[in-house]
Amino acid sequence: MNIKREDEKLIVEDGTFEVHILSKVFSGYIFKKFIKGSFFDLIEQREINVALTEDEMLDTANDMLKGTYKINLLGT
Repeated sequence: MNIKREDEKLIVEDGTFEVHILSKVFSGYIFKKFIKGSFFDLIEQREINVALTEDEMLDTANDMLKGTYKINLLGT
């Protein structure tokens, strides 16, 4: 897991995905998970409306990076 700061956001990344953490205007954060290197391939987005410590933000981002997805196109 690599961590870097870019403008007003924190980016947590692994080999395949990156999570962008943006502060909301009043309170809370928006977490956006992308395929690494492609800002248009949004995989997951979470909105948290409470203040978090930096450790809590990194834990949430790390949980998002570990997430696996199973797509069921038939609805069964």
